[in-house]
Amino acid sequence: RLSYGRTEANNVSFCAFFNACTDIDIRELQERRLLATATLGAKRTRVDNPLDPSKGNSLSAEVTHSSQLIGSSRFAVFTRLVGDASQYFPLGGSVLALHLRTGIVLAPELALSGGRSNFVPPEQRFYAGGPNDVRGYSRNELGPLVYVVEENNVTVDTTTGETVPTDPTKVRSAATGGNSLIVANAELRIPSPIFRRQLRFAAFVDGGTVWERGQGSAGGPSFRI
Repeated sequence: RLSYGRTEANNVSFCAFFNACTDIDIRELQERRLLATATLGAKRTRVDNPLDPSKGNSLSAEVTHSSQLIGSSRFAVFTRLVGDASQYFPLGGSVLALHLRTGIVLAPELALSGGRSNFVPPEQRFYAGGPNDVRGYSRNELGPLVYVVEENNVTVDTTTGETVPTDPTKVRSAATGGNSLIVANAELRIPSPIFRRQLRFAAFVDGGTVWERGQGSAGGPSFRI
């Protein structure tokens, strides 16, 4: 796969997550660049119904590699590994579904004027949260976030001296993703007493975390349920 584009982010994001804190480094990371990736995937599915399984299991693995040897920019060199496993157990008319997804991105350190950093293109980073993985969190908001406040919505707290938003309801969040992922789900699907084929109830527990390796204790995993 070949793509050509650029990374757009504010200066705080570049400094906090990519260790690019000088104007020179930020301009360099914002330049348009070529991304070339080669992907290899394998999947084994042994379930009784591919659309609505009640028994069996499914396993998959995927490796995506980008390097200068196949045409990528030096700011787009990485190896991304993802594993996915699902298991289904029939329990009378109910079904217990278990799911585990893990991922890791490996990237070499880049020498920037402000120091060394691992840069992974945002579209290749991991995100979690939302109705399809860890329910109870908004989409992509389980992992690292940057809170964006408009300049005219900032004031100084006279008691503490801290800079705070004037109107907290106007603060928005932007997911920056991470280079490591773990998501686990357990769901018990129970048929409804009426309209059994059309309606089911579900009791579930979701847990997971997205984090940025290489940032010390501040960037470590924080598993949420």
